[in-house]
Amino acid sequence: MDHVSEVISRAFHDSEIAKRFSCRRTKSAAIAYNVLGNNLEEKMLAELRPRPENETERSPVFSLIIDESTDVSTTKVLAVAVKYYSEKLQSPQTKFLCMVDLKAIMHGKEGLRQLEGGCSRFNPDRSMIKLMDSKQLYDNVTQQKNDEES
Repeated sequence: MDHVSEVISRAFHDSEIAKRFSCRRTKSAAIAYNVLGNNLEEKMLAELRPRPENETERSPVFSLIIDESTDVSTTKVLAVAVKYYSEKLQSPQTKFLCMVDLKAIMHGKEGLRQLEGGCSRFNPDRSMIKLMDSKQLYDNVTQQKNDEES
């Protein structure tokens, strides 16, 4: 991110604006997280949300891919990606959806604490339902299968 200014000034070498352009890590991160990220996420979610019944286009089908990980600060997180076929791009897409803080969930901050045998345990089904509902995607769920049922 620290090289954005240099890349832009070289790419647009005849532009005075590009020569004066300054954007390092802090500003680049703020743009990526607060502007581009929100915009790209909303465009992706618009493709995934259920279609009104009167439209000829069917509601999209997608899969959620989850992976639990521990970051450098030993915080357990759940990375959530979504895989779907984009009618707009006419190709399959796999995109990052969000990160879920498992520690916050396990300690009841989001009301998703599940006690089983006296131990706190993460419930991926309930968490994914809450996540999908918050993104207005839950109406697309046609089948939910628990590991215990397989």
